[in-house]
Amino acid sequence: MSKKFQAEMWNDARKLSGATVPKEVFVNAMNKYWENPNHAFGELGTNYENVISLGNVSHKLVDWSVTDNESGYQVIGNFETFDTPCGCLLNTLIDSGKAFKVVPRGVGVISDNTSSADGALEVVQLDLICFDIVPDSAVVNKESGE
Repeated sequence: MSKKFQAEMWNDARKLSGATVPKEVFVNAMNKYWENPNHAFGELGTNYENVISLGNVSHKLVDWSVTDNESGYQVIGNFETFDTPCGCLLNTLIDSGKAFKVVPRGVGVISDNTSSADGALEVVQLDLICFDIVPDSAVVNKESGE
Protein backbone atom coordinates (compact mmCIF):
# COMPACT_ATOMS: atom_id res chain seq x y z
CA MET A 1 0.00 0.00 0.00
CA SER A 2 1.34 3.40 -0.91
CA LYS A 3 2.13 6.06 1.67
CA LYS A 4 2.25 9.83 1.44
CA PHE A 5 5.06 11.81 2.99
CA GLN A 6 6.49 15.31 2.95
CA ALA A 7 10.19 16.16 2.85
CA GLU A 8 12.55 19.01 2.15
CA MET A 9 13.86 18.73 -1.41
CA TRP A 10 16.31 21.62 -1.26
CA ASN A 11 17.39 24.65 0.71
CA ASP A 12 19.86 27.35 -0.17
CA ALA A 13 22.37 26.20 2.45
CA ARG A 14 23.03 23.01 0.45
CA LYS A 15 25.57 22.91 -2.36
CA LEU A 16 25.90 20.99 -5.61
CA SER A 17 29.49 20.02 -6.37
CA GLY A 18 30.62 22.77 -3.99
CA ALA A 19 28.53 25.44 -5.70
CA THR A 20 25.57 27.41 -4.40
CA VAL A 21 22.27 27.26 -6.30
CA PRO A 22 20.44 30.59 -6.54
CA LYS A 23 16.69 30.43 -5.96
CA GLU A 24 15.91 31.53 -9.53
CA VAL A 25 18.05 28.73 -10.99
CA PHE A 26 16.49 26.04 -8.78
CA VAL A 27 12.92 27.24 -9.33
CA ASN A 28 13.46 27.42 -13.11
CA ALA A 29 14.81 23.85 -13.02
CA MET A 30 11.79 22.72 -10.96
CA ASN A 31 9.35 24.38 -13.35
CA LYS A 32 10.99 22.63 -16.32
CA TYR A 33 11.05 19.31 -14.41
CA TRP A 34 7.39 19.72 -13.48
CA GLU A 35 6.25 20.24 -17.09
CA ASN A 36 5.46 16.51 -17.13
CA PRO A 37 4.49 15.54 -13.56
CA ASN A 38 3.65 12.00 -14.71
CA HIS A 39 7.40 11.40 -15.02
CA ALA A 40 8.35 12.79 -11.59
CA PHE A 41 9.64 9.45 -10.26
CA GLY A 42 12.51 8.92 -7.85
CA GLU A 43 14.74 6.06 -6.78
CA LEU A 44 15.57 4.59 -3.41
CA GLY A 45 19.32 5.07 -3.10
CA THR A 46 21.79 7.14 -5.06
CA ASN A 47 22.35 6.63 -8.75
CA TYR A 48 24.81 8.75 -10.71
CA GLU A 49 23.28 8.02 -14.11
CA ASN A 50 21.38 10.56 -16.18
CA VAL A 51 18.41 8.19 -16.47
CA ILE A 52 16.04 6.68 -13.95
CA SER A 53 16.36 2.93 -13.37
CA LEU A 54 12.77 1.69 -13.25
CA GLY A 55 13.86 -1.26 -11.11
CA ASN A 56 14.80 1.17 -8.32
CA VAL A 57 11.77 3.47 -8.51
CA SER A 58 10.18 3.91 -5.09
CA HIS A 59 8.17 7.13 -5.14
CA LYS A 60 6.75 10.00 -7.13
CA LEU A 61 6.58 13.72 -6.51
CA VAL A 62 2.93 14.79 -6.14
CA ASP A 63 3.46 18.54 -5.69
CA TRP A 64 6.01 21.03 -4.42
CA SER A 65 6.33 24.54 -3.06
CA VAL A 66 9.00 27.15 -2.43
CA THR A 67 9.08 29.29 0.68
CA ASP A 68 11.38 32.10 1.69
CA ASN A 69 12.88 32.01 5.16
CA GLU A 70 15.37 34.05 7.17
CA SER A 71 18.35 32.29 5.61
CA GLY A 72 17.10 32.18 2.01
CA TYR A 73 14.70 29.65 0.51
CA GLN A 74 13.46 26.10 0.97
CA VAL A 75 11.74 23.67 -1.42
CA ILE A 76 9.27 21.20 0.11
CA GLY A 77 7.79 18.26 -1.75
CA ASN A 78 4.84 15.97 -1.15
CA PHE A 79 5.55 12.43 -2.27
CA GLU A 80 3.74 9.15 -2.61
CA THR A 81 5.37 5.73 -2.54
CA PHE A 82 4.77 3.10 -5.23
CA ASP A 83 3.88 -0.54 -4.65
CA THR A 84 7.22 -1.62 -6.11
CA PRO A 85 9.94 -3.57 -4.26
CA CYS A 86 11.84 -0.32 -3.53
CA GLY A 87 8.59 1.47 -2.68
CA CYS A 88 7.71 -1.25 -0.17
CA LEU A 89 11.17 -0.92 1.36
CA LEU A 90 10.66 2.85 1.62
CA ASN A 91 7.29 2.21 3.31
CA THR A 92 9.09 0.01 5.85
CA LEU A 93 11.63 2.77 6.50
CA ILE A 94 8.80 5.28 7.02
CA ASP A 95 6.90 2.90 9.34
CA SER A 96 10.01 2.23 11.44
CA GLY A 97 10.76 5.94 11.83
CA LYS A 98 14.06 5.81 9.97
CA ALA A 99 15.26 9.22 8.84
CA PHE A 100 16.05 9.88 5.22
CA LYS A 101 16.52 12.84 2.97
CA VAL A 102 15.49 13.70 -0.54
CA VAL A 103 18.35 14.66 -2.84
CA PRO A 104 18.14 16.05 -6.35
CA ARG A 105 19.86 14.31 -9.24
CA GLY A 106 20.66 16.45 -12.23
CA VAL A 107 23.19 17.97 -14.54
CA GLY A 108 24.17 21.60 -14.68
CA VAL A 109 26.66 24.31 -15.39
CA ILE A 110 28.77 25.90 -12.67
CA SER A 111 30.03 29.38 -13.38
CA ASP A 112 33.78 29.72 -13.23
CA ASN A 113 33.71 33.51 -13.19
CA THR A 114 30.69 34.47 -11.07
CA SER A 115 30.94 33.92 -7.35
CA SER A 116 28.22 34.24 -4.75
CA ALA A 117 28.43 36.65 -1.81
CA ASP A 118 30.30 34.06 0.29
CA GLY A 119 32.87 33.42 -2.42
CA ALA A 120 31.52 30.04 -3.57
CA LEU A 121 30.88 29.22 -7.19
CA GLU A 122 27.29 29.34 -8.45
CA VAL A 123 25.23 26.94 -10.49
CA VAL A 124 24.00 28.96 -13.48
CA GLN A 125 21.97 26.23 -15.20
CA LEU A 126 20.39 23.08 -13.79
CA ASP A 127 18.43 20.25 -15.41
CA LEU A 128 16.82 17.94 -12.87
CA ILE A 129 16.50 14.22 -13.53
CA CYS A 130 14.74 13.12 -10.33
CA PHE A 131 14.76 13.29 -6.54
CA ASP A 132 16.27 10.23 -4.84
CA ILE A 133 15.78 9.01 -1.27
CA VAL A 134 18.94 8.39 0.77
CA PRO A 135 19.50 7.63 4.48
CA ASP A 136 20.13 10.56 6.79
CA SER A 137 20.01 10.21 10.55
CA ALA A 138 20.02 13.99 10.99
CA VAL A 139 16.75 14.62 9.12
CA VAL A 140 13.27 14.26 10.57
CA ASN A 141 10.51 13.47 8.07
CA LYS A 142 6.84 13.78 8.76
CA GLU A 143 4.13 11.75 7.10
CA SER A 144 1.49 14.02 5.61
CA GLY A 145 -2.14 13.46 6.47
CA GLU A 146 -4.79 12.62 3.93
